[in-house]
Amino acid sequence: MITFGVDARVPVARVLLLSVTVLVLHVMLFSRFSLFAVRPEPFLLLAIIGALQLGPSGGALLGCTSGLAADLLSSSPLGLWMLVCGIIGLGLGALQGQLNQERQGTTTMVAVASCTVLGLLLYPTLAFAIAEKSFPPPLRFLTILVFACLWNLLLAPGFAATTRRLLRAKRVAR
Repeated sequence: MITFGVDARVPVARVLLLSVTVLVLHVMLFSRFSLFAVRPEPFLLLAIIGALQLGPSGGALLGCTSGLAADLLSSSPLGLWMLVCGIIGLGLGALQGQLNQERQGTTTMVAVASCTVLGLLLYPTLAFAIAEKSFPPPLRFLTILVFACLWNLLLAPGFAATTRRLLRAKRVAR
C-alpha cells in the first residue's frame, strides 16, 4: 500500500488493475473508434483523472502505469508515454489542492482539456528529442489536438466515476 496524505491509503494493486482494464478497453473498444482518424487517449485521461483524485504521488503512479500500458501498444520508444503521463499526473496532482473543489465538474473538464493538450504537445516534442521522429503537419496536429480533447471530454465523466469508486481511499484508524 502507498500512503497518500496523512490518513489515506490506496493499494497499488487497484492502480495496476485500473491500468490493465484501460489497456484491455483500449484494445477491444477505443481503438475501433476514430473521428477524422483521431482516437481517444484513455491512458492520458486516466493519468489526469487519477491526479485529480489522488494527488501528486498517486497521480504520478497512475500516470506511469497507464503510460507504460500505452507504450506497450505504441511503436515509439518504450517509456515515452510513461514519461508524459507520469509528468502530467505529478504536475496536476501537485496542483490538486489549489483547484476549486466547489465546482468539481467544471474543474475536471478544464483539467482534462488542458492536460490533454499539454500531453499531446509534450509527446511529439519528446519523440523528436529522443527518437528524432518528425512532427505531424500543422493542420493534422491541430486536428489531433481538437478531436483528442473532444474524445477525452466525452469519456471523462465515466472515467471519473469509475476511478472514484475503485480508488476510494481507505481511512486508517489512529
